[in-house]
Amino acid sequence: MDLSFADESVRMLCNSQELLVRAFGSAWRAVARCLRILESVDTVADLAAFVAVVVFQVVRAIDGIVEFVVEHARVHIQMRALTPVPGPVDRQTDREGLALIRAVSIVSVSLAPAVIGA
Repeated sequence: MDLSFADESVRMLCNSQELLVRAFGSAWRAVARCLRILESVDTVADLAAFVAVVVFQVVRAIDGIVEFVVEHARVHIQMRALTPVPGPVDRQTDREGLALIRAVSIVSVSLAPAVIGA
């Protein structure tokens, strides 16, 4: 999938092991692995097929651009499709709609809080 970045600070973070370690500590490897998975797939539908990856919170912005969050091992990557997708897109049922998304902009990268006792 073609990846771009919403701003320079996100690009620098995602492209620097040193910054990933500083920002995410021991979880930096999970962030790097998630980024590699994003680079290795052709579409968001391919990404959703990975067992270890969850695509959720698919929403359509006013301009028809789909925004969503990808989760892998507590890593949350918020992304925005770079081109509008015609018709409704639902992460559960619309693999065809997700297959149309071949280029995304990474908006943010964060870690979900750890759940104690889960």
